[in-house]
Amino acid sequence: MDRNKLDIRVGDWSVGLRPDLGGCLSHFRQYSPGGEVTDWLRPLEGEDALQSACYPLVPFSNRIDRGRFKQDGQEIQLPLNFPPEPHAIHGFGCWRPWAVAAQHVDSVTLAYTHEPDAWPWAFRAEQVVSLTEGRLSISLSVTNQAETPMPLGLGLHPFFAKAVPAAVRMHVAAIHETDKFCMPVRRNIHHPVLTDFAGGKRLREGLDNCFDGWDGQAQLSWADGRRMTMTSNGLASHVVVYSPKGEEFFCVEPVTHMTDAANRQDSDWGGNTGWRQLPPGEELTLTMALAAQAAG
Repeated sequence: MDRNKLDIRVGDWSVGLRPDLGGCLSHFRQYSPGGEVTDWLRPLEGEDALQSACYPLVPFSNRIDRGRFKQDGQEIQLPLNFPPEPHAIHGFGCWRPWAVAAQHVDSVTLAYTHEPDAWPWAFRAEQVVSLTEGRLSISLSVTNQAETPMPLGLGLHPFFAKAVPAAVRMHVAAIHETDKFCMPVRRNIHHPVLTDFAGGKRLREGLDNCFDGWDGQAQLSWADGRRMTMTSNGLASHVVVYSPKGEEFFCVEPVTHMTDAANRQDSDWGGNTGWRQLPPGEELTLTMALAAQAAG
């Protein structure tokens, strides 16, 4: 058995994992009795976690401006890991290998242990990926193994296979409008996309934004009659929607904090950033469940 290419199979459903490739998922699919395959998430292309079905965002989601922020008077400089963008993006979890900590018939636990480097805090991250008939669940947790509080944000980055037009229904309070480098510049509670989401309208293309005030639930639907319910725990007060033009995927990402939250604590965003300070020895856990329902 290849420990770097795992597959959980329950009935007609399958989820693939690549521990060596940033702990990402390679697929989440359904098999029909006739041999047809429905990919609910975009299947992995090549050997790049960023082209996978889903990957973990740890110890922060989205971007940190120029990769710099201050913690207790110390300036932290992170690698600028997504050229030509001038920012640090998506943390470290999706760029580094994970280990298989436990494996069962319907679940796999992956672990990543971070030794201090540009990110000067030691931590251990775990993903528990579970599958039942039509339902994929991921629990992403981090334990601070450093001697001082560690700044922290978490997220999960699923890529939903589009193929046919899709719609998203969810409640959010505001969109974070951005500059050309995806840095938040304005919180808008009147943007028409909020009404789109409330009414479950067809997802507009060109979005790459964080939203706050999310209640942890989203209903996804496709023009061919398929539906999916996403649920996340209360830790995910924010959600990122990424719907690039002309692509065969879209993303609805449960996250714990806004983009560049590390640099927004003393700004007009105030206490609504979602950025946390995790005390030594303590754990933080984000969950996501995807319940799929076939057409008909």
